[in-house]
This record gives sequence, structure tokens and C-alpha cells, in this order.
Amino acid sequence: MRRERVGLVLGLVLDLAIGSVIASSAVVALAAVCVQHRFDHDSAAIADLLRRDGAPRVALPFAMRTAVRVYRDRGIEPLLYDPTTIAVQAFARHDVDHVVLPKEGFEALASFASATARVGSTTLVTVDTDAVRSAPLAAGQSISWEYSRPYRYAPISDSLLLGKSHWVEYAFELATGRYQFDIEAFSDTAEPLEFSILEGRGARRGLQYIPRLSYGPISMRFSIARSEDPVLSVTIALQHAWGEDARGDIRLHRAELARIE
Repeated sequence: MRRERVGLVLGLVLDLAIGSVIASSAVVALAAVCVQHRFDHDSAAIADLLRRDGAPRVALPFAMRTAVRVYRDRGIEPLLYDPTTIAVQAFARHDVDHVVLPKEGFEALASFASATARVGSTTLVTVDTDAVRSAPLAAGQSISWEYSRPYRYAPISDSLLLGKSHWVEYAFELATGRYQFDIEAFSDTAEPLEFSILEGRGARRGLQYIPRLSYGPISMRFSIARSEDPVLSVTIALQHAWGEDARGDIRLHRAELARIE
């Protein structure tokens, strides 16, 4: 009889332990779902608002990446940004005039806002793109193009093709300082990438080989010297160096210009 009671108690304890594990797992799973969808309600309202206004794009802080699906399902193309490093000029370069603010920080954008709307607990800012277009990068700031990095995360868009007849140009307004232009690219053969830096006084050109089956990054540094103009228009062009003689394509996954001094 005593053994039976002990067995019953042990069985009860085991059942309680299993039940606790199941309950804990359910709580964790529910919390994960809540985290995954915590921005959905506000994002759906903002997307509907943008669609009514005919705005095709919106900028989202990386912390709200889980809301990308909500915007894309409603025909709005999201641009992800890091509020700690992005230069406000980036919004003009990406043709984005609506920016969702992070929960805190990013005070630099306040002086360029032409309108502000509160949607639930989220703040949406309309940016004066003409003003931000000519705002030079400060030291530590950057402008990036995230085409597709499938080895880092599920891509939002396809990588950019640089082949026999494909090239890309990036336009900037830059002040005196030192800059670094980074790319992440892929090629199944070792292909040469030619980059040109065009500004008021001429052009500088360089050549970089994309290593076979490598993603980079590859860095190029340059300086903007002091001149009569406080801000210069600068274009960086990338193209396959061999043109029509190219053996294969180069796929560009990411490009970024940063001011380092």
C-alpha cells in the first residue's frame, strides 16, 4: 500500500512537471508571436494612410523589420534604416518622404519635418526632400543601399546586376572630409569592377576584383578637399570593367557611403 501511494505521488509530481513545461512552452510561443506582430496594427494603419495619399514608399527603423510584410501586403515598399548612423540625405536619395520614427532618438530629422502624424503609438514624419537632399553627411553618418543579402537575412528585393550592359550611379552632396565607399558583391568567376568618383574638378577611377564566390566587403576611400563651395555634388559610378568582354556577371548586394572624418 505504501509503495502504491509513493508511486501515485511520484506520478502526480511527474504530471505536474510535464504540465509546467508545456505551459511554459506555450507562454514562450505566445510571447514570440506577440513580439513578431507587435507593430502590425499601427503599421497597417500607416500603410493604408500612405496608400490613400499615393505614397509608394516608407522608411522604417531596423527595430520594426517585422512589419515589412504588413507594408508590402498593402503595396508600400519599405526602406529599412539605422537611426544611429543614417544621414538625412539618404531619404532623398531613396525617394522616400515618409519616415516612421524609432521609439526614441533621431532628433536630427526634426528640423526637416514638414508634417508629423501620430498613429497609435507610432510617429510618422513627412520629410522635406528638397531640404534633406542638400544636407551633407556628418562624420559617422552613412547612406546605404540594401539590395539583397540572403546570407544575412531574408531579402526584401533582388540583388543588383552589373553585367555587360548594366551599371549603377549614386549621387551625393558632400562636404570637405574623408569618405569610405563599401560594397558587398558576388560573382561565380573573378570579375573586375570599375568604380569612378566624379566631382566638380574631374574624375578618379579605380579597379577592384570581386573574388570568386566571395561576398566582400570591398572598401574604397577618397577625400573631398576644401573648396569655395561648402558642399559639392559627387557621383560614384560602378560598372563591369570589361564591358562587352565580361565573362560573367557581378551581383551587387549592398553599397554604402560613410563619412569617416
